[in-house]
Parts: sequence; C-alpha cells; structure tokens
Amino acid sequence: MKAVILCAGYGNRLKPLTNILPKPLFPILGHPLLDNIIFHLKKFGVNEICINTHWLAEKITHHIGDGSKFGVKTNILYEPKILGVGGGIGNMRDFLQDEELFIVHNSDILTNLDIKSAIDFHRKEHSIVTLILHDYKIFNNVTISAGCKILDISNTLKVETDSNPALTKLAFTGVAIMSPEIFNFLSYKKPMSIIDAYIELIKSRAGSLKGYISKTHYWKDIGLLENYLGAHHDILVEQINALSERNVGAYCNTPLSKNIYIGENSTVSPFANLTGFVSIGKNCTIEEGTQLENCVIWDNVIVNKGEIAKNKVLYRI
Repeated sequence: MKAVILCAGYGNRLKPLTNILPKPLFPILGHPLLDNIIFHLKKFGVNEICINTHWLAEKITHHIGDGSKFGVKTNILYEPKILGVGGGIGNMRDFLQDEELFIVHNSDILTNLDIKSAIDFHRKEHSIVTLILHDYKIFNNVTISAGCKILDISNTLKVETDSNPALTKLAFTGVAIMSPEIFNFLSYKKPMSIIDAYIELIKSRAGSLKGYISKTHYWKDIGLLENYLGAHHDILVEQINALSERNVGAYCNTPLSKNIYIGENSTVSPFANLTGFVSIGKNCTIEEGTQLENCVIWDNVIVNKGEIAKNKVLYRI
C-alpha cells in the first residue's frame, strides 16, 4: 500500500523554530515526528511513501534518504512553488493512480489513529475520499450526516445544522483515505486548495465524500508551540501511549524526576534542577545550576551553568 505525507508547508506558526528545522523534523522524545508517522503507517501495510517538500526541503530529503532505514520505499517531490494540499496530491498522480486506494497524512500531527478501520470503512462505502474525523471542539467545521456523508466544510455551502439534529459538526484529523478517482477533481502541477475539490465532490458526486468517525485515539496538532510542548507533557507526565512502537526511545529515569527523556551521548549534571517534563536530544550537555521546567532540548545543545528556562524549546543555531 502507498501513502502520502504532506511536508511542504512553511510552519509559520512555529517560527523562529522552523527557521532551523522544518516542522516534520521536530523531535518528539529525540526522534523526528516524521519518523513516527512513517512507522505508524507501516503498521497498516504501507511499504511505499511519497513526500512533497518545499520549505527546508534539503533537510527532509537528507533525513529520509532512500527510506531503507525505515524499511519503506520513498519518493520525494520538490515543489519550487507550494502547490497547496490539493495541488500537492494532484502532482503525485503518476505515483498513485494505479492504486486501489492510498493514505494521505499531514506531517504536523502526532496520533495513534486506527487507520485500518478507516480503510475498511472506505472500501465498504465505496467512497472517493474518506476523511477521518473526530470531535475536537475548536476545530469542528466538517458537517456530516447520520449516514456519514460529508455535506459541508467550513460552512462553504451554508448547510444549516442548528435546526437539524441529524447533522453534526466534527473536525478533520489530518488523515484521509483516497481512491485514485480523486485525481479527476485535482489540478496537475498547479496550486489548488483541497477544500475546492471536496466541495466539488459534494456538489457533483453526492455521497462520495464520507467521514469515518474515530473516538478512541490520541491526537495532537503540533503546529503551535504550546501543542508541541503539550505532546511531551502527554507522553512524559500523563504516560499516554502516543508513539509508534518502532519509534519509542528509552526513558531515562534520573534521581531528579521520572518525567525526563535523555538522548544518546547526553549528560546532565547531578546539580541541575529539572522539573515538570524535560526531553533532551542527542549530544547535549546540561551543566550544573541550570533550571529547566517543561522544556524540550534539541540535539547538540549546551545549557550553560546557571541558565533558567521554562516552557521553552532550546536549540543550537
């Protein structure tokens, strides 16, 4: 099975961090989020992946290589000009058009969604596109019927829901199942919003855009700093099993706190004060007298004696 991971975005909400690393390479417990997505997709039979790139594309390309370290075949398509989600997927038609179906996965979400159940639903419903939805109040903008037909997105078609108990609004998780017929509605090598394609599906192919509702999963959009830090809190403090089993780094418990992750070749002074949660990357040095609370430390960082940081990401330029 093939999958698409969308990696071309700028990550503007996370600047200046995304001036250093593209968002898909942000580490979660020392491992790039993109790695976790790939290993998660592999659990559902994905053996070939296409990735679109633009911003800091060379860093993603260098990290992925030929995909052999993940056990998958990879194809990377660089976009000189960002094509948007619709244009980006449309640009991959040569890679995907002979498939029965394929998975599309945003690169800025940490989730343990059961994608197999959504695939089974997609096949049963004979959908062109199945969006995996959930109830996430601040993002609920997809109007869905009791029969799981998507009728509107972001109130584009002005479908009234308040007076119709058979309709509800849910949020898109950032993971979708698509059949190649979607390429009839997507541009090729031209920018396009995926919402435009979905609205056209609703208008011209009623019932071909479905929503699979997931309820028992973990999900975090790391596109905001508070959410990126929050994912570490969820894993280290709440002990939520959010990571793919192939991408779980060993926890390093110290006398200071149990909520600490320490990467390879990193040292922490016994006279450093680490509280809340702290995730430390590879080849780091945390000197004596430092005070770190609810922090993520990227690779190759020296936290100097006496430095104080709270709710921050520390990185080396």
